[in-house]
Amino acid sequence: MLRADADLREAYERRKCELAAETDDLTEYSVGKTDLVRRAVDLARGEGEPSVDVAVPPPETVGPE
Repeated sequence: MLRADADLREAYERRKCELAAETDDLTEYSVGKTDLVRRAVDLARGEGEPSVDVAVPPPETVGPE
């Protein structure tokens, strides 16, 4: 889906760069990408509209359960 949707691809790239600058914690980095990855998967399945609005969970909600 990222190859087919330039806006989504750019949003994903931006998010990865933001997270890389914000944290060295791999879990926090991964969780920070979750909403955008889910949106891309939904689009690939035909279950949604393209959107690059991404809600980022607050740091206190990030981590192992």
